[in-house]
Amino acid sequence: MTKDIQEWDKFLTELTESILPIYKQHEDTFDVSGIHGRLHISRSIIFAEFMARFYSSISDQSNIDFSSIRHAVAFHDSGRKDSGIDLWEKDSEDICLKYLYEDGYNSKYCKYTSALISKKTGNDINHCIVYDSDVLDIMRPCCGHGDIQGFRREFLRFLGPKDVLIEYGEGCEETRNQVINDAWKLIEYTEDNQYIFNDDHIYKMLDIIKNNELDFEIFHKYF
Repeated sequence: MTKDIQEWDKFLTELTESILPIYKQHEDTFDVSGIHGRLHISRSIIFAEFMARFYSSISDQSNIDFSSIRHAVAFHDSGRKDSGIDLWEKDSEDICLKYLYEDGYNSKYCKYTSALISKKTGNDINHCIVYDSDVLDIMRPCCGHGDIQGFRREFLRFLGPKDVLIEYGEGCEETRNQVINDAWKLIEYTEDNQYIFNDDHIYKMLDIIKNNELDFEIFHKYF
């Protein structure tokens, strides 16, 4: 996992300089309230990164593709034209595919990574992580699902009965609840303090996690 972690800093630079500006443009046009903007994308990436690191820490999982997960999550709302129901998932896949091709990745990687964006296909661990990162962030108040109290936990595969990697059993529920609680704390804090972000969304979020060990019981261990 060491190499994957080393590549994390490089990805954060890429995200900030080349990918989040797509969502800034969305915020300046149709997504003024930032429902699917930079806060959402940054949090989703942190959630996905945590899950990938968690899975990798408890077993030798060479099939976990950190790079593919990061890029798929980063682009999963890039094709949106509105903030309602996502009718542009295929457009987001195409934008991701084009970006990766132009960035010099091989064809197999480009096609596999962009396909992870689809919620309708794929059931491998990488697809599940991408899917779950979006599921966790649906707790954000602007989605109108009742925050953490209204969160429908049955849709989260991570450490649940539908986890494709870990057999659901003793200890899973406690860890799963910790993750949901940490995700909610990050959502609540960042949504309530949007004014602190100035094109440094994910860096500030990581600082919040690193500097608040007691508030982020499990996230803090992996960042």
